[in-house]
Amino acid sequence: MVSAVGYETVCERPIDHRGLPSPFLTFIVTLDTPVVLAEEGGERGLDVVVAGLDMEVERVRMADRQRGLQAAVHPLAARRLFGVPAAELARRSYEGEDVLGRLAPRLRERLAEADDWDERFEIFAVEMGLAVDAGRGGRGREAAVQGDGRANRGRSRRPGGPARPSLAAGPRPEVVEAWRLLTATRGRIRIEELARRVFLSRRRLSTLFAAEFGLSPKEAARNMRFTHAVARIGEGARAGSLDLAAVAAACGFADQPHLDREFRAFAGTSPSGWLAEEFPNIQAGGHRYAREWEA
Repeated sequence: MVSAVGYETVCERPIDHRGLPSPFLTFIVTLDTPVVLAEEGGERGLDVVVAGLDMEVERVRMADRQRGLQAAVHPLAARRLFGVPAAELARRSYEGEDVLGRLAPRLRERLAEADDWDERFEIFAVEMGLAVDAGRGGRGREAAVQGDGRANRGRSRRPGGPARPSLAAGPRPEVVEAWRLLTATRGRIRIEELARRVFLSRRRLSTLFAAEFGLSPKEAARNMRFTHAVARIGEGARAGSLDLAAVAAACGFADQPHLDREFRAFAGTSPSGWLAEEFPNIQAGGHRYAREWEA
C-alpha cells in the first residue's frame, strides 16, 4: 500500500470534484455520508469504494461535509488486499461489499465508532492485514502490505463483484519488472525498450500486462507521465512559481500544447482550469499522492 490518510471535507455547498486517474487503486471508507459518483446513468452512492486503474476522470459529487479514510493501493497489492488482480477492478468503481464481502460494512462501522484517528488506523491495519507506522501525531500513515497473500480467505463477496481467479501463481516476474521500470522512468521509457528489457515481444508483454493491470503498457506510461505532471503542477502552484512549459519538458511531453492535450484527456479540463478548481485544496496540501508515487 502506498499511503493511507484520514480526511474531512467541509464545503459551503455540495460541489463537483474531479477524481484524477493515477497509478494506484483507490480505497475509500466513508465515516458518514457516502461518496456520490456522477455517472452517465445517474448518481451512485458508495459507502466503501474500491476503484481500479483508469484512464478517465471520475466525477464526484462532494457533500457539504464528509469524513473518511482513503488509501492509495499499489496495483501489485490488489491480490493481497482485494483477492483479485488489479485488472479485475480496472476502469470501474465498486461498492466495497461487492469486493470484500462482509468485511466492508464491518470495517466502516468500526472506523465510524472509533474515538480518534490513531484508533482508526489501528483498526484499518488489523482488518486489512496491514502493518502501519506506529508513530503518533498525524492523520496520514504510510502502510505496507504484509503476509503471504491469503488475507482475503474467508471473505464472502456479494454477487456482481469482480470474478475471483486463482491467485496461486501470482503475477509474472516479467510484468512486475515492467511496472517497476515504468515507475522508475515515470512512464518515459519506450515500450519497445520496455519489452526488450523484460525479454518479451511487445505483443506478449501487452497481453500479460493487461491481464494483470487492466491497462496496456502504453496506457500505464501515459498515466504515469500525467501523474508526474500533476505532482509538478501542484508543487509549482504551492510555491507560487508554476512554469507549465518547464513541467512539460520535465515530464516527457513534446511541448506545453502536448501537456495541455494530455491533461484534458485525463482530467477533462486544462491545467489552468484544474488549478482554478483545486487551488484551495492544493494550498491545504492536497494531491500529494503523486509526490509519494515519485519517491
